[in-house]
Amino acid sequence: MTGQDKTQPDELDNDAIGAAIADAIERANFGLDLKRQGVTTVAIDEGGRLVEHRPDGTTTLLS
Repeated sequence: MTGQDKTQPDELDNDAIGAAIADAIERANFGLDLKRQGVTTVAIDEGGRLVEHRPDGTTTLLS
């Protein structure tokens, strides 16, 4: 087996892991998960403004 033959499965494994991570990120809703835990978060809205989101559903424009 050559060095190149040995790295090909590793590259395939890395590609599969990368694809799985990308898929998980697309499906993740960190804001909702954190809200359920009672955590206040901040996000940038469509207008580029910083907005605070509290677990009770209220928001405050920060900038």
